[in-house]
Amino acid sequence: MTLQIKNKRDFYSGLMFILFGVLFAGAAARYDFGAPAQMGPGWFPVVLGALLTLLGLLIGLGACGLQAREADVEPLAWRELGLVLLAIALFALLLPSFGAVVSIICLVVICAWAGREYRPRETALVAVALAVICDIVFVRGLGLPIESWPTFIGG
Repeated sequence: MTLQIKNKRDFYSGLMFILFGVLFAGAAARYDFGAPAQMGPGWFPVVLGALLTLLGLLIGLGACGLQAREADVEPLAWRELGLVLLAIALFALLLPSFGAVVSIICLVVICAWAGREYRPRETALVAVALAVICDIVFVRGLGLPIESWPTFIGG
């Protein structure tokens, strides 16, 4: 009996989960594990890595089952991937000097350009709403040491 992969997309997704789970748990294994009643710093990442690995196994094996639907792996969308990575990098660079509000708005706008249908009004609404919510929750509510506005404005 041979293993036949019917859904390549799910199979490779399962492999990715397994890879990340094993790497995550392996990297955290050097920390003290502790016990469920008194967790050490390695407990959560090791358990999370094990759960990711288990989830990857279930997804990967499901792709080989009789009930799996046929699906190929689609080509990588380089433009979209590049824009999302650019948005994350720009967010990290802008946050210290330009504050949370401006950084989040830039992040949302650039990520929206990565989508198939860019709608400026919806993007602006989501960007402003997310910036306000993040400012209220993280800067004001949790007191994270992040400026809301650019430092040269005097936020």
